[in-house]
Amino acid sequence: MPFSNYDYDRLVQNTVEPMECNDLRTICIAYRDFSSDDLPNWDDEAYVVDQLTCICICGIEDPVRPEIPDAITQCRNAGITIRMITGDSINLARSIVLKCGIISANDDCLALEGKELHQCIRTRPDGKVEQNLFDKIWPNLRVLARNALTKEASDIILLDDNFNTIVKAVMWGGQVYDSIARTSQFILTINFATILCIFIGACLIKEVPLRIAQIFWINSIIATLASLALASKVSAEDLLTCKPYGWIRPLITRSAMKNIIGHVFYQLAV
Repeated sequence: MPFSNYDYDRLVQNTVEPMECNDLRTICIAYRDFSSDDLPNWDDEAYVVDQLTCICICGIEDPVRPEIPDAITQCRNAGITIRMITGDSINLARSIVLKCGIISANDDCLALEGKELHQCIRTRPDGKVEQNLFDKIWPNLRVLARNALTKEASDIILLDDNFNTIVKAVMWGGQVYDSIARTSQFILTINFATILCIFIGACLIKEVPLRIAQIFWINSIIATLASLALASKVSAEDLLTCKPYGWIRPLITRSAMKNIIGHVFYQLAV
């Protein structure tokens, strides 16, 4: 019997879509008879797959890794927005994100199919992708990015195909940022106190209160203590509960500047 468009729609609605909603990837098993005396050109895919006889539709389950839901929860607690872009159908994609914990059943989320996504980024007359629109829509972090355009637009590429690497990257990045901020605050406090001590001494008593050897020893002690500040670690739980730092956030914040000024005057008074 010929397979009409009505039969196709019924098959998709009654068989394929329910499988996809249950997190099953569908594959159709079909065949076609060819005469051994008149074999087709196997490179002509359009002709070979035409007029196939459908045997069955199979559902293949690709289970989510056990560590993925916990990693996604940690990322969301850290203020990281997670989006999934996949080549699967929209029903299967929605089932996967529900199982991973990216969204919940009551969330009012936006799901775009391929045609809608292409209309958002393909605005040039020649059909090419606008890079600035691509950067806004596509995440800046890829898992096993293979396309040259996605690699160029990426900030981080996960080569091990492991979502837990994102959590580790957040922890390492936050630890490095906090260590540099603490070290900078410590060094600036000592340097400002030293400079003001020399300046005030030169203005009041007409003599430099610190000699070159003393300044050298102060800098040596500062370098040793600064290395301890870099070596100290913040607990992983604290890092994962802090929101991400913005691109325009200064390394020395307003509260850090208040601490620097307060410690400078305290050291001068002592």
